[in-house]
Amino acid sequence: MLKINNGKRFLQSIEKYTCVCNSDDRLPNLAGYLRFMGMTDEEYAKLCEKFPKQAQLAMSVFEDEALNSGTKKISASVLNLYLKSRFGYGGDDKHDDDGILSVVCEHSDGE
Repeated sequence: MLKINNGKRFLQSIEKYTCVCNSDDRLPNLAGYLRFMGMTDEEYAKLCEKFPKQAQLAMSVFEDEALNSGTKKISASVLNLYLKSRFGYGGDDKHDDDGILSVVCEHSDGE
């Protein structure tokens, strides 16, 4: 495991993992990064507490890689599920309305 003692090293490890995934036609993700680094969820959480800006950027890298992945090994449905569950894409699929469309105009007649 690469010793991570500063934010720059943290981002370098993300970049190295991402490059390995791209060369292997794999989708970079948090679980794969943890395996690649040989670290536990708890160790990663401590790293994120210590370097919050870099942790946020790391998640942005994983999101960007997922959105722009050209890999043929991952089906669109699996990728969609990953984006929904990990990054909140698609919002809440549950609808409480009765299917009736309502139009709301928030301006006065004079506008």
